[in-house]
Amino acid sequence: MNMDADTEVVYEPRDTESRNLLAEFRSRAEALAVVRDAIQHHGSESVSAWVLGRTDDASLAEPLIEGCQLAGEARSLMNVRTS
Repeated sequence: MNMDADTEVVYEPRDTESRNLLAEFRSRAEALAVVRDAIQHHGSESVSAWVLGRTDDASLAEPLIEGCQLAGEARSLMNVRTS
C-alpha cells in the first residue's frame, strides 16, 4: 500500500467467521493489545478466525496478518511487557 505522509491509517481487527469489525485503532500496537487481551482472557483459539487489516482514508484495505500469525505477534507483546 503506497501512502502519503498525510494519509490516515486505521488498523482493524476483524472476525472472519462473523464478518464483524471488532474495533478501529490508529496504531498496530493498539490493535494487537486487543488481540493480546482476548488471548489472555479466552485463549489463543478465540482469535483463530481473526485478521488484522489496515485501511487508509482513501478506503484502500489491506489484510496484514491472521490466525496463528496474529496470535503469535500478540503473544510477543505479552513477553515484552513482562520482561
